[in-house]
Amino acid sequence: MIPAPEDTRRLIDLYRMPEHILVHSVMVCRVALEISTSLVSSGHDIDLRLVEASSLLHDICKMECLGNGKDHALMGKELLHRHGYPSVGDVVGQHVRLIALSLDEAMVVNYADKRVMHTRVVSLDRRFMDLMERYGTDDARHQPKPHTC
Repeated sequence: MIPAPEDTRRLIDLYRMPEHILVHSVMVCRVALEISTSLVSSGHDIDLRLVEASSLLHDICKMECLGNGKDHALMGKELLHRHGYPSVGDVVGQHVRLIALSLDEAMVVNYADKRVMHTRVVSLDRRFMDLMERYGTDDARHQPKPHTC
């Protein structure tokens, strides 16, 4: 099940997503939908509603996890599963680290999030430098995570 736009907004309000995170999420959504529309036009099976809801909700647990080392993607996945949106939760759970290298909704949202720094679309080099500066605070975080294929 995928939340209707009003249900997505209800979740954003219920969990008090800060304005700056909402603005970032809206930009990620725009980028993700543009990519998805292009993929659908070239014959790929991408669910635009799933991309839209997942990209808007991808950082729903971000504030709760800042500074404490908790995984906001995993927390978001669990939260959305509890609300009855497992497919959205599964995409949100992969917006930091993909579990497979399949061209699907999770990859689109993951990539769109990597291209949006705050509210601007930037190069991957610039975005990864930003992520390392903000979150790469210890040796463990600098180590690449293995992908499961």
